[in-house]
Amino acid sequence: MRRPHQEWVWPDWITLTPSDLGRLTTILRQNEKSIWKTDQTVRDCFLRINKAINTDENGSNASKIRLLVNYLLILLLDLLNTDDVVLDEKLTDSSRSVKFFLDELVNNLSENWTVELMAESAGVGVTRFTHHCKRLTNVTPMRYLTMKRLDLSKKILQENNELTIAEVAYMCGFATSQYFATVFKKHEKCSPNTYRLKYAVNAVDCV
Repeated sequence: MRRPHQEWVWPDWITLTPSDLGRLTTILRQNEKSIWKTDQTVRDCFLRINKAINTDENGSNASKIRLLVNYLLILLLDLLNTDDVVLDEKLTDSSRSVKFFLDELVNNLSENWTVELMAESAGVGVTRFTHHCKRLTNVTPMRYLTMKRLDLSKKILQENNELTIAEVAYMCGFATSQYFATVFKKHEKCSPNTYRLKYAVNAVDCV
């Protein structure tokens, strides 16, 4: 499981009954509460898992670790079942997976993205990805990608005078400096070099 809408796949050595595991999975997937008040039993279980991992040599504690993890899941299920858990099915909607991907995209703008690759990374089909992207951003996926790349390029141009335009283009994911300059001028009404000069001298107009 990589995205909120995808089904969880548990290891085959988890021994909880299907109903218990299903209940635990539902609770964990459909609420955003990240901090739970627990007791000494859960703390001790974590400590025992930590000790088993730290003293393991080539799988010597594998059985013990699996047993302790199963025990921990049972403790968590007991804890969550006795609390007032608020479930929200919208947390497992594919639109949330797309939103997470779009939030992460700004850290990977130099990748050679296509709509197909973006959809695959978000864990949804191209049609659904495009639909959610338009709903979340009001633009198509490639338009959103271009806007984020331009935002990054402007930041780099403002903060680094030593990089060439070609270097800025490649850092932001544009295939060539010529294409970058064309797209930049279309959106900013000036060339990247002029934009850099404008920022440096704080000119009033960019022409």
